[in-house]
Amino acid sequence: MEQSGSRTIAEMVLRKFPESQRNKQGDYSKSLPRKLLAKELSELFECQRKMGNKHASEEFELTILGAGDKKTGILWKQEPSLSGEALLNMLGHCTFEKREKRAPKASFSAERHVWLTKLNNLRIIVHGKSRGLTDIERNCVLHAPYEKKEKLTYKQLKLGLTKKAGTSDDFLFSGLRYEPEKNPETATLVELSGWQEIRKALVEGRELVAEWQEISQNALLKGKGFSLRHCSYPG
Repeated sequence: MEQSGSRTIAEMVLRKFPESQRNKQGDYSKSLPRKLLAKELSELFECQRKMGNKHASEEFELTILGAGDKKTGILWKQEPSLSGEALLNMLGHCTFEKREKRAPKASFSAERHVWLTKLNNLRIIVHGKSRGLTDIERNCVLHAPYEKKEKLTYKQLKLGLTKKAGTSDDFLFSGLRYEPEKNPETATLVELSGWQEIRKALVEGRELVAEWQEISQNALLKGKGFSLRHCSYPG
């Protein structure tokens, strides 16, 4: 701000970003320290009073900026993060169970419902005949999307079926459009974005590997959905 010769932080932002002064998703380069905003407001009040603005009184400024302790004044007040009933009030109600709250889209149970539905409805074509996965095949790839660091593709699922369930790789996935020189199996089968966000926050963001292993293993054991007695699956 000083290098640009700007009087206030807003003047500096306007000079540096003439086209857009707002933050955008994933880019918070225009986030400003609150103390600089307070300084700007103070200068604005002073200028407005010099220009005869009746609404820019010292009493009003004190209400906004406080007594200089960075605690009093509207500018320095901050509501606590959403939790408890306030957080639940953000959820709508189920279409069918009118008294029940909807499951958050990024919750473990909602994402697992999506994955199990896709797994149960999946059809493969073997020698021209379509069939669903056997119990053994489903059990052997049940944890597949949870062990990936990103999305799970059809190709990765096929590899899991051939290596862990002993399924021949000579099959196609029903619903995919197979064309020469193009492999449709690279398409995404499922992506557990909520699960991955939590993993990244704990493991990559704060290096809480042991904590994540405990949370993830407990969640998978409680919501396994199928018996895993037919084959071993790491993790």
